[in-house]
Amino acid sequence: MKTYYPLFMKKISYIFLFSIISLSVFAIGDKDKNDSKSNLKSAEKALELGDKYQAIDLFEKVLSKESNVETAYKLGMLYYEIRDYKNAERCFELANTDSKINAQLLAGYYFALMQKMNGKYADAKKSFELFKKNFKGEAIGFSKKWIDIEIEGCTMAINKTNESTNVVVKHPGRELNSSTAELSPLQWDDNTIVFASNQSDTIITRNKTNNHLLHFYKATVSENTFTTASLFESFNVDDKEVKNGCFSSDKKRFYYNVCGEDKENNSTCAIYVSEYKEGKWTAGVKLPESINLPKYTALQPCIGTYRDGKEVLYFVSDRPEGKGKLDIWYSTVSKGNEYAEVKNAGSKLNTDRDDVTPAFDFNSKTLYFSSNGRKSFGGYDVYSTVGSLSSWSVPENLGVPINSSTDDMWFQPNSLQKKGYFVSNRPGILSVKSETCCPDIFTYEYINIINIAVRGKVYDKSDGKNEELSGAKVTLSVLDEEAKEYVPIIELITEKPKSYFSMLQLNKQYRVTASKSGYLNNSVSFNTNDITQSDTLIKNLTLSKIDKNKAYRLNNIYYDFDKWNLREESKKTLDSLYNILVENPQIIIELGSHTDSRGSAEYNEELSQKRAQSCVDYLISKGIDKKRISPKGYGESANLEDCSKKPECPTTSSGDCDCHQLNRRTEFKIIGELDGVLEYDDKRVIDK
Repeated sequence: MKTYYPLFMKKISYIFLFSIISLSVFAIGDKDKNDSKSNLKSAEKALELGDKYQAIDLFEKVLSKESNVETAYKLGMLYYEIRDYKNAERCFELANTDSKINAQLLAGYYFALMQKMNGKYADAKKSFELFKKNFKGEAIGFSKKWIDIEIEGCTMAINKTNESTNVVVKHPGRELNSSTAELSPLQWDDNTIVFASNQSDTIITRNKTNNHLLHFYKATVSENTFTTASLFESFNVDDKEVKNGCFSSDKKRFYYNVCGEDKENNSTCAIYVSEYKEGKWTAGVKLPESINLPKYTALQPCIGTYRDGKEVLYFVSDRPEGKGKLDIWYSTVSKGNEYAEVKNAGSKLNTDRDDVTPAFDFNSKTLYFSSNGRKSFGGYDVYSTVGSLSSWSVPENLGVPINSSTDDMWFQPNSLQKKGYFVSNRPGILSVKSETCCPDIFTYEYINIINIAVRGKVYDKSDGKNEELSGAKVTLSVLDEEAKEYVPIIELITEKPKSYFSMLQLNKQYRVTASKSGYLNNSVSFNTNDITQSDTLIKNLTLSKIDKNKAYRLNNIYYDFDKWNLREESKKTLDSLYNILVENPQIIIELGSHTDSRGSAEYNEELSQKRAQSCVDYLISKGIDKKRISPKGYGESANLEDCSKKPECPTTSSGDCDCHQLNRRTEFKIIGELDGVLEYDDKRVIDK
């Protein structure tokens, strides 16, 4: 099968290393030079041979002599693929003049897209809206919802492009960048950056023997000044492309891509790993087929951590059953460097287009990645999200100037998110062709950055104690504002006399939950809004031992007379019990309902059972597992007081008294704990 690559990454050496003045491999006689038919035939032959630049020259000759809508469309797609957006816009505008030709069905869409990628957001929005109005059918490989996403992106760009920002973006110049492609920057150590490049500034012809393939290069950096890049001493393979490096959390393993062509000339990449032993890096070993699935590509490895600190390998692949063409996938890594079953990172992360270049910041537990399937300022934009595995917050666009009207990828944070690198093909790059042809490495630095952290301890308050508690699990979660649910990002086990500690982000709402077997969980919520200077927040928690079979009264559980259906005001009280059950996913409770002494004992027992069941049904409807709640109707068998001794208490159904109200109660008590904790999506109502 043919491996799919997004346009930005599609066989990098293949796109960037073609000659733009290559000699034709077939003769074009003087007689045929101005013959459009001959030029079209020659252009198609050039495409078969992989020479897109020669095909572009020939298609341009055709357009210079006659208006050919089909040729304009093909030429526009070629310019788009080599990232010459200005010429692509010109060609798609020509192709958009005749909507009756099926081959040009999407010319209006691509014309609008090129306007957007050239920064003409207002014009692009109008063009997208016109295309949406006129587009009646479906095209192969095209989704109508993409039009709305692009319109939303134009609107966002119009509103936010001129906003002030606290980040400075710079182009490091020729010390790092050449006139072709630079990709996947990585801070190797305090003074060294490693990245993929072919470091060529000359016009070259593609030739498998000339070694103009992407390899790892390095440069040293001091006070934002870089030395001239040189070939890195490890990992490179002469006849293969080598790129996309990342470290394990302890920096003792290095993952990277080795890419080549199969027998059918389809390019695929595999993930390799090298280990640091006895002061040097071992030869790279290809990861198992569960990761490097045969006939599919495995790109851009990234090591992150699960919320309990265990390592997770994230990577990009076009393997089956994804959400789009290129998705982010993951496999958990055991201590013995064994890789669990590969799973998709989920629909919060992956779109029906391409989601690529993941990078994990261990300090903030944030995953950065790029996507062309979301509301964006250009093609690929950089987004951030928190979470792990397949549970993530809704990704947030990093905004300008990190993102531009072009493609922005390989965002790599360093130094507590203050500074780092990313890759972009925005105007200002070094280039031998168009102003947006070839991706360069850029640096970014946040100024006046505020560092926020949280720390605290867990205490045992059982039996009047107030002692530090070891062995409690502390979970830090962040509120996903869009989904209105908390996403766990860190799990720690307390150890006296140490405090738990974690870095935080500004303008977020967090919750810290403490739990331990045999104790009721406890949590505290807080936010980092309106913080104007660096600070460490102190959030201590206390836990109480579970007192089994102790009855806890639920006030304000109301029913109509002789009925068991819950009234609306009763549900608010049960929501509090729901929160307790979610916060303590290990406990099993009995939910008991009691009546007063009026009526027969048999009738009261039946009525109370129905009332208890109605409470249980409500909690189950909100997602609590039925294994965790047992309804029990006590009728009048467990009254707290004998109301017959109270003269003010009626003995018939008319009237009421405090004694009857006390006996008519709903209670819960903890009757056990699950052997294994059931996990629930945290969808509690958020108090703001």
